[in-house]
Amino acid sequence: GIGLELVKQIAAKGSHVIATYRNTPTEQLKKAANKHVTLIQCDVGDVASVQSAAMAVKGKVRSGITHVIHNAGVLQNSDEDPDQEWSLVKQQEMMDLFRINAVGPLLVAQAFGPLLAKPSPKGQGRKGGACTLPIFAVVSSKVGSVTDNASGGMYAYRASKSAANHITKCLSIDMADTAKVLLLHPGYVRTDMT
Repeated sequence: GIGLELVKQIAAKGSHVIATYRNTPTEQLKKAANKHVTLIQCDVGDVASVQSAAMAVKGKVRSGITHVIHNAGVLQNSDEDPDQEWSLVKQQEMMDLFRINAVGPLLVAQAFGPLLAKPSPKGQGRKGGACTLPIFAVVSSKVGSVTDNASGGMYAYRASKSAANHITKCLSIDMADTAKVLLLHPGYVRTDMT
């Protein structure tokens, strides 16, 4: 999916990538692991797992993390049709997607925020330019837009992504001195999730 391709593309440029996986790394992710890619287990819907991953990463970074790309997310967490009729939406499905898609980015920010590289002073950025802030990016979806929703449906996914967008907006304000916080909408990408 998107995460695996990000790992491959960034590592191909020679940057060190710490890639996470929820339960078990896929064969494709295992193949991508090399001197530029380290694999660490992290279930973003589980506080202890996120904190454990942050501790593992802390031991691997000396001068701080320059980029965090939060790409973890789920379209559905059961065999239910994600585009089911409103009267069939189940509370547990809503809560599962909120835990992973909406609360997950906040848990990752809380655990990995202290590991971000310190901003460079003004004038010491790239080519003597402005201050360089580390990046904290959250991959989201246009489906989370309230204004753009003209088709309805996908209650759990839409609501969880809308909440994730608002949480990320709050992080962009509250972390403004320590990181550039971004929301990324990659557009429709054909993956196992879609």
